[in-house]
Amino acid sequence: MDDQKPPELSVRDLISRAQAGDESTLPRLRALIAKPHVLDAIGGHLMRDTETALIAGFRPKDLYFAEPLKLRIEQLRAELNVGSGSAIERLLVDRTVLCWLQLHLLELGSANRTNLIPAQQLLFDRKISASSKRFLAAIKTLATVRRLAVPVLVARIEIAGRDTHRVAASDDRPKIVEASGC
Repeated sequence: MDDQKPPELSVRDLISRAQAGDESTLPRLRALIAKPHVLDAIGGHLMRDTETALIAGFRPKDLYFAEPLKLRIEQLRAELNVGSGSAIERLLVDRTVLCWLQLHLLELGSANRTNLIPAQQLLFDRKISASSKRFLAAIKTLATVRRLAVPVLVARIEIAGRDTHRVAASDDRPKIVEASGC
């Protein structure tokens, strides 16, 4: 009886076999992708992979175009993520940034193509219109989720040691909801 373990696979071999559907690689693959930096490196962020594909598809190999745009995307994501505590807000920020990118690439593509026949221009206009609607919907949804997530602040305020008011504030406008001891 041979109780020897099979030789350890290199990461490259592991990936090749996993891509080919070899289920024996699953335990090691799962252990590998459990590390966040590995997951990020091999495609755990579909939204960012989509952003990269959009940029590369627009101007393949143009690093002068791609790198500043990637930096702007990260700045926009950081600006929108300020104070984002929930996972749903972060997902909506990602969606908003992706829609922003897609809309602006479509508009730039339309502006750069001055020799389009009317049917092609109409197609670009429809794509821009649909993209704009998705972008505005993403912004609206993010704003709605943030507005609904504002915690209701309840405080008891004693005035002159006798009066107690229960104050609720949900949108920077405190309201007296109960008064006693007057």
